[in-house]
Amino acid sequence: DSSAVTGPAIVPLLTDNPEHTGNPQNAILTANNDDILAVWAGETRLFVGTANTLESVTFTADPTQPYKVRILHRPGFAAAKNGVVYQDRFYGFTAQGPIRTVVNDNVDVDFGVQVHSVMRSWTSSRVVVIADPVNQAVLYCHYDGSATTTIIPYMAALGTWGPPHTLSGQIIDGEAVNGILYFTILTGGNYRVYQWEGGTAGSASSPYIVSQFNDAGVPEKRKVVKSIEVNGKTSYIRPYRILPNGTYPDITNTSAAVTTITTSGSEKSEKEYRTNIADCRAMAVRVDFPSAGSLDSVLARGYVHNSVY
Repeated sequence: DSSAVTGPAIVPLLTDNPEHTGNPQNAILTANNDDILAVWAGETRLFVGTANTLESVTFTADPTQPYKVRILHRPGFAAAKNGVVYQDRFYGFTAQGPIRTVVNDNVDVDFGVQVHSVMRSWTSSRVVVIADPVNQAVLYCHYDGSATTTIIPYMAALGTWGPPHTLSGQIIDGEAVNGILYFTILTGGNYRVYQWEGGTAGSASSPYIVSQFNDAGVPEKRKVVKSIEVNGKTSYIRPYRILPNGTYPDITNTSAAVTTITTSGSEKSEKEYRTNIADCRAMAVRVDFPSAGSLDSVLARGYVHNSVY
């Protein structure tokens, strides 16, 4: 009865004649007969997205009631690419922000608290959610409607959010092939397919990560940072400070750093690098990586007015 492309039902095909449908009474209907926007397959269930709901479909051994439909979450979705199933768990994005399923298909809406301040301004219809098997991550990708896509990964294996990435163009879709993630970007009127993290050594683009500006819990005091220690596979450590009554430095500008520390470029626990960074109201640390770099931890040590922190 619907005029939409999909309609409100999933109709099983005959296994011995897949061009024909089976008993129409076995058709899977959404809870409120809402038109289906997308269907995501889990290991033991289907997740069905409509404009109003996220619903789960579980199958039974009862021929009189072969499936059960349950509404998991409201509101629903603005685009068919607003969700993905990774490791049998659904991850999605609604007008309320990122969501995921947990035990017994219940929905966890609090796991996105750390990124709500960033994602609050995202337009749901321009969000694509993709699974990255190599890094065991789920990528939340938002196109700004003009030129840039922001990608914030949720590291499923670690249970934490990673730093945001940006790239030119609009991510349209993504798919894992032989365990490697590829995604399609629309840029300059052309569709191009790229491998996620498929760069090579010698690339003109050097990856880095920056911490937040940390005041060490005493925002009104000046600090002196005496040493910095890093663990991982890194190339450079660059601390940036905010002076009392000063403005925020541009962390994309390497010359704005207080100093540049060259590390080994190999995967190891680096030595403790001595510094003497005074008059810090707050400090951020930028870590630059070589090819296939990694970061486990960064530790800065110093004192506040002769008090160790």
